[in-house]
Amino acid sequence: MTLSGDPAVVRTDAVLDFNWRQGSPDAAIGIDFFSVRWSGKIKPLYTETYQIYTTSDDGIRVRVNGELVIDSWVKQSGTERSGSISLTAGELYDIQVEYYENQGDAKARLMWQSPSQAKGTVPASALFLPSAS
Repeated sequence: MTLSGDPAVVRTDAVLDFNWRQGSPDAAIGIDFFSVRWSGKIKPLYTETYQIYTTSDDGIRVRVNGELVIDSWVKQSGTERSGSISLTAGELYDIQVEYYENQGDAKARLMWQSPSQAKGTVPASALFLPSAS
């Protein structure tokens, strides 16, 4: 839960839509009591207020440009959370998603929706590595 220590695994994920069930993200990580931090950039297609959604088992937090949009850092089973933020089309915004697994099933998913865009998983086409400009 503290996201401390050296990372056991560093990798790039194209999208954040995982259901590990009783497993883990990598063989180097145990199936319980692990945490993950995803960092990158997100680029919206529309200048609108976006609803950001997560579904997770267990805790999850989402920051966009440093603003805490979702804060659900608690033990929970398959719970959807949401928050809203105004974004400008074509702009790159820093995004950070932190997740922790307590015990049992493990899953994390990042979704979004706006007046011009149906709710769905944030696609790889809208996500960029932190060094993107």
